[in-house]
Amino acid sequence: MLSTTVFHEDVYYAYFQPFRQPSTSFNIWGGHGLETFGADLQIVNHFDQNFVWTVVDSSDGPDQWITPGRQYVNRLCYLLTTVPHNFALIEFRAEGKPRSITSSGLVRRMTVLRKIMRANESAVLSSL
Repeated sequence: MLSTTVFHEDVYYAYFQPFRQPSTSFNIWGGHGLETFGADLQIVNHFDQNFVWTVVDSSDGPDQWITPGRQYVNRLCYLLTTVPHNFALIEFRAEGKPRSITSSGLVRRMTVLRKIMRANESAVLSSL
């Protein structure tokens, strides 16, 4: 059985490169977030879903999670990135009490993420 690999949110920002959508209506999630309704939702609906992420609320505490694709349950906002996720089995934990990962920890986790993304890309290509 396949399992989801969890990373610190710093790895998400470094690898997937989220960006602020210039025509967003709100300033949420550090300026990167798009609301789940109205004009922002229309942007998300028309964007390639391979570049859309959902920030979801944790039911077990103050942490939030960045998950690939457009989710509906417990969603807080959507994020758009310049790098596709290819629906890899990955998530990013945004701790309720923000703190950064160490630079050496970031390098190690980026290496793990790159391996997962390469394996996922190979699996996607072989299924075509």
